[in-house]
Amino acid sequence: MQEYNDDEIVEIVIGSALQNIEHARQEASDLAWEHATELANSTGISLGSEAFEEIFRKLSLRYEGNTEYLKFLLMTAMLTVRELLEQKTLALPHNGDRITEDEVLELITTAARSIMASYMWLAAGYELTWPTNDELPEDVTVTFYFDPDDIDI
Repeated sequence: MQEYNDDEIVEIVIGSALQNIEHARQEASDLAWEHATELANSTGISLGSEAFEEIFRKLSLRYEGNTEYLKFLLMTAMLTVRELLEQKTLALPHNGDRITEDEVLELITTAARSIMASYMWLAAGYELTWPTNDELPEDVTVTFYFDPDDIDI
């Protein structure tokens, strides 16, 4: 990691507070529903079936339980974003030569919340929806989409 002196860096502290735990629990319930329906659609389970209801019930309990750790999950996600930025693996898009503090705040918060939702999805699905290595194809792939004007292939 590159060393900087105080004249070469700008420090921006980004914090987060849990404002409304009931709202967080409702969002967790929504995530549980999305997770359960996504699983049902990919496995052919009927949305009205007992199997679906049982999966949704288990996921709901897990997502609600995860709300007790939201601050920790968000802090961990912000640390992940910071590490990706410091390693220059990712960069924040901006207009003009320099990025504003408001843009930094918005972009990092959005990225951290996306990562946090992923953490919750992983934690809720552990031993319930996770496929084993044998259940996945030999090569797993993920498709990424780019504006054709931004990439040279």
